[in-house]
Amino acid sequence: MKRDLTYFFTLLLDRKLKEAEESLNELAQELDGSKENEGFLRALEGLTLAFKSPEEKYLYAPTLTSSRKMIEKARLEFQEHYRNPLHDPYDRGYFKAMMEFTEFLLKTQLEDKG
Repeated sequence: MKRDLTYFFTLLLDRKLKEAEESLNELAQELDGSKENEGFLRALEGLTLAFKSPEEKYLYAPTLTSSRKMIEKARLEFQEHYRNPLHDPYDRGYFKAMMEFTEFLLKTQLEDKG
């Protein structure tokens, strides 16, 4: 699934939104119906919608990609929420997806500079 998720994020950042939606549908078929996976998928759907929005400059996810410092801060926050046992599985799934997205952004930035 990690490879499929990387592909989805790549399509999203390249603004290939139709292909990203198709990739997301394929990802959804691979996951079981657990609450954590449901939250995970909803976060990915939210990212897709954010990148589709004509007012995306006012939305959190696309602006998150603007600076390494912002991405690192967000990743740590998502990681903290994901690891918090007080969050229910749905929320933990959501935070896991966002953590994966920020990790992808950081890795992509490193590859672009190296």
